[in-house]
Amino acid sequence: VVANIQVYSPKSKLCYSPAAINAFGSTENNKRQFKRFSDYLCLSGFDVALVNISEAPKIFHVTQITKAYANRIKNRCIDVLKDYFFTEGVERFDELMLNYISSYTKNFILFLSSLDSKSVSDSIPFFLVSNDHNPDAIAFAQVGKLLEIPVVYIQHAAVTRNFPPLDFDISILNDEASKEIYQSISNRDRKVFILPINFDKNKVPWVARGGSVTVGFFLTSKFISEEVQSCLSLLTSNRHVSDVFIIPHPRTKEVHLREILYTSNIKIKKSPNYECDIAIVQNSSVCIELLQKGIPVFQIFGT
Repeated sequence: VVANIQVYSPKSKLCYSPAAINAFGSTENNKRQFKRFSDYLCLSGFDVALVNISEAPKIFHVTQITKAYANRIKNRCIDVLKDYFFTEGVERFDELMLNYISSYTKNFILFLSSLDSKSVSDSIPFFLVSNDHNPDAIAFAQVGKLLEIPVVYIQHAAVTRNFPPLDFDISILNDEASKEIYQSISNRDRKVFILPINFDKNKVPWVARGGSVTVGFFLTSKFISEEVQSCLSLLTSNRHVSDVFIIPHPRTKEVHLREILYTSNIKIKKSPNYECDIAIVQNSSVCIELLQKGIPVFQIFGT
């Protein structure tokens, strides 16, 4: 697959903003992290605009790509695909992997072909991303690296040792624990800073002994249906649990939700809903949001 990447010509063009921090992130979580970063800059006395180009309108544009330029893009794509998606830890090539490769390649070409003005690229102080493993964010960061535009990453979720190494000019993490995990993943010499998230411990609700609780089960986009159903079965049979509901990830497919509904009578709330006493969360950035709202979180993996 990698050896036969075909470079296509995008029919649209993104609008970069000159003399501004150009960020890319389409999820609500990414946007919150960008605001946190922007607020911190303002408090520190830096008055610079931050524009999320994922929200910028696209304009119709047909890019003429020469053979030499196409080969340059192709070689760059192959190098990054090898580094990010074909590591020693990857044991299989599946549908998810193919989707990642396709999305990365398409967006890399779009990001690069849209930034065709040297005066604009030279005026951009840096790129900003808030995801270190999403293929679209990686493509955006790699275009910055190729064009020698510094790239800053601000942490968006809890990190495990299965994450890729930090590959940004500057990384802003939430705590020392995350920094230690990244250092155990790779000893690359990168600039890392800590911008802690504030938690109000007084918000954590106290559940009286013997009382019943409402449990919110927050899914990731990909999950093992049988394992999730097993967890839900244990919760619904627990006499201390009065109610259980599921909050799917924005990218969870309907067909996967139907698999759960087929074997259980669990309610599904598709809008972000934090009205629960206890949250059970898979590997998701929603962990931090729940803790900030004072909701105790149990994080489970392998489901």
